[in-house]
Amino acid sequence: WLGTNDDSSSISDNEHEETVAEKLTPVNMVHAEDTLIERQSLSTLEFRVHHLEKSIFGFDTISKRVSAHDKFKEQLTLLKRVDEIKKEFNTIIRDEADDDQVSDLVSPFKDSALAMERVVLTPEAKAEIVCSSAEELKLVADNLGQIKDLQESIDAPEFKGLDKLFPQVTPIETGHVDQVARADETSAHITS
Repeated sequence: WLGTNDDSSSISDNEHEETVAEKLTPVNMVHAEDTLIERQSLSTLEFRVHHLEKSIFGFDTISKRVSAHDKFKEQLTLLKRVDEIKKEFNTIIRDEADDDQVSDLVSPFKDSALAMERVVLTPEAKAEIVCSSAEELKLVADNLGQIKDLQESIDAPEFKGLDKLFPQVTPIETGHVDQVARADETSAHITS
């Protein structure tokens, strides 16, 4: 039973390849915050689309298997599809760089998917997205409130000029480490 199931090994190989591919993805630090927000909104959207597809296509109770459409969805997640579309889109833009009409239409949205979402999403859709993440927003607000409360402690006058005292602390720390080592030796000598 250990070596006969080729499907499980291919699944783990695919998962391994996906993990390696994720690690090799370059990070654009210029638009890093936009990318994080985009990925979070895409993850939320992916979950909602998956939920709707499950509701519409359902679950095959006879064979206890997910429908073929859901299997396809598992193989190619929404984020991967968006990445593929972006790659294809960039290829088209590069190949059609001479066509001014296409570049004029695309240029405002080329750098950020969020810019396109601002134009495409209706206010109702935006409100629904915000409402769906209300708990997360409350948690962030609470954390920011705690940070603001602690700001007075962090900026206390006692902490100013500590960097000047670090050279004085280093010999004291070294002496403490030596004392602990000698105390351990003495304790070991007494107990043995």
